Amino acid sequence: MVDPYQYTQDILKQYGPGGTAYEGGRTLPEPGDPKKVFVSHGHDDKAKTAVESFLETKGLEPIILADQPNAGRTIFEKFEDYGNVGFAIILLTADDTGGAKASSAAELRSRARQNVIMEMGYFMAKLGRGRVCALLQDGVEIPSNISGERELTRELLYAGLRLRP
Repeated sequence: MVDPYQYTQDILKQYGPGGTAYEGGRTLPEPGDPKKVFVSHGHDDKAKTAVESFLETKGLEPIILADQPNAGRTIFEKFEDYGNVGFAIILLTADDTGGAKASSAAELRSRARQNVIMEMGYFMAKLGRGRVCALLQDGVEIPSNISGERELTRELLYAGLRLRP
């Protein structure tokens, strides 16, 4: 018979609370440039600007794809060119509405833009979940296969980024 307490302790040693990498357990993939943070956003310029300013006060360089020249590249080529970052922040803001196909208009909920959800998956795969933090605006639907709350400064430090005091 498996001891449930020991089983839980073994999982926590390997994955840590919330399922992120943990001391003595799995480690995060090697980061890109530890001074660069990719910021994925929708149409909420106020939220984007606030995160950009916060990162700059911490001595980090925000990478915002919309601010980079296209130079004839596809979106995926731009990710490859600008995705060498140590961390990604995903802004899940109320830019769209949606629901199940059978939903009534009253059941529609605020959602983040589809490109933002795709970018979140891209950076989770590229950097590991421990180097991606989604910031959820009140009232916005949480994508069905992610969960957990994290404090941004703590997560930036955990991911190995050096912040200004």
